[in-house]
Amino acid sequence: MIRTFLDLQVKPEHAEALISLFKAQGVLDQSVAQPGCHSAELSVSDDGLAVTVTAVWDSVAAYDTWTARDDRASLSELINRHLAVPVTATTTGRVHRVAIRRVAPGRDATDEPADRRDHQGDAP
Repeated sequence: MIRTFLDLQVKPEHAEALISLFKAQGVLDQSVAQPGCHSAELSVSDDGLAVTVTAVWDSVAAYDTWTARDDRASLSELINRHLAVPVTATTTGRVHRVAIRRVAPGRDATDEPADRRDHQGDAP
């Protein structure tokens, strides 16, 4: 199992627009629908200048399938409107091997507190 980290440097005042773009394009939904993807998250630094997209995959091969998609060039163009340092269709994240993993008692790896789940329309 691996975890990937894609670090993005965001233009000032663009973090919320980038988040909205990821939602509108269904980027994380598409990634978790990909065979071999267990989860995906987008996190934002307190100052809004850094975004990290992480995902847990079965293998490097599963991640490579995700990063070989045909839509990456057009998606990169949309994303770059919000980035201080642009990405390309071939940009990939850092890959780490998951060496130790624990899940809280009574929860499986997919459990998440209800107040932290992303709901359609952002309704609680």
